[in-house]
Amino acid sequence: MFFNANITKDDFYQSKYDYYQKFLFWLIIVSCFGIVSYLVSDIQLFAQYAREHGIDGDFFDKRIIIPRCIGLVPMIAYIFISKKVRNYKIMVPLSYFMLLLVLGNTMWSVYYLPIKDHFAEGSIVMQILFMSAGFASPFLYATVANILFIVLICVTNPINHYPNFDILMSLNLPCTVGISAAHFFMEKLYVDHYLTAKKLEFYSIRDPLTNAFNRNIIAKLTTKDKHFNNTLQGDVGIIMFDIDFFKKVNDEYGHAGGDKILQFFSRLVKKCLKEGDYLIRWGGEEFVVLLQNRSIESTKAFAELIRKNVESSETGVCKITVSAGVSLYQGGNYQTSIDNADKAMYTAKTTGRNKVEVF
Repeated sequence: MFFNANITKDDFYQSKYDYYQKFLFWLIIVSCFGIVSYLVSDIQLFAQYAREHGIDGDFFDKRIIIPRCIGLVPMIAYIFISKKVRNYKIMVPLSYFMLLLVLGNTMWSVYYLPIKDHFAEGSIVMQILFMSAGFASPFLYATVANILFIVLICVTNPINHYPNFDILMSLNLPCTVGISAAHFFMEKLYVDHYLTAKKLEFYSIRDPLTNAFNRNIIAKLTTKDKHFNNTLQGDVGIIMFDIDFFKKVNDEYGHAGGDKILQFFSRLVKKCLKEGDYLIRWGGEEFVVLLQNRSIESTKAFAELIRKNVESSETGVCKITVSAGVSLYQGGNYQTSIDNADKAMYTAKTTGRNKVEVF
């Protein structure tokens, strides 16, 4: 499996968990309620035993109700935690713990059953549940859980005395090996899905010509009430750049020349950005720069740096200049601050160009 600096194992496994999170959640809920439903078969087994042994009256060990129903208590805690936590390193082990709890409660219930012959079938049902949980989990986590499954059967055998224990293990050991192998290959297959999704995500927020972000990135940086979210820390310096006389560049050097100018400007700005800053192609020859943790003075200084570098650089096509408008976001609707930068940029354009104006 290949991971690079931008695609880590944590990213991959978190993506896998996020994709199957709802499935895993409902798998655990159904499993917890499912063990309660087995009270019906328990009653049938007690009735069968009573008939076979000529026992009159109601024959049912009420103690079995506790292991069958007690799992509903941790299930409530699981529901609460799953609403608050999304980290796969916490939720996947917790989900397997819930399944092991269901398995343990099943074994506890078997202790009270007068007929234990059907535990083998029940163990296969549990194997299916463990296999299903593997869709959302890393291969290592799933393998450890499958091993614990077998260990739990072996540990409880001296207490429950499972009928035909050798056959029980002959059924479950190959299942465990097969499930682990299936998890291994399913994880490999999910890599293709993950990489495809990453490519789609990348190109959905990138301008293909300049490799700057496009306007779609704003959705990732803002809240529903149009405030910048915690992705951008502190006050946000906003700069609206516009390449001066860009129409003339297209007219004289063609669109290929115009494209080279846009690519040149994008490369120049990105070299000056710090981690956590954003360059966005806003449209045509307009670019927006978002600088986190900046004052209005440092934002203006950055804009001046870019303006001077552009003016003094060789583009490979022709000499160009840029005009820039600066504003500062300190809360509220982000669009207002961008509009302010746009107004300042318009002032720069109408009062001589190749200059920086502050709103």
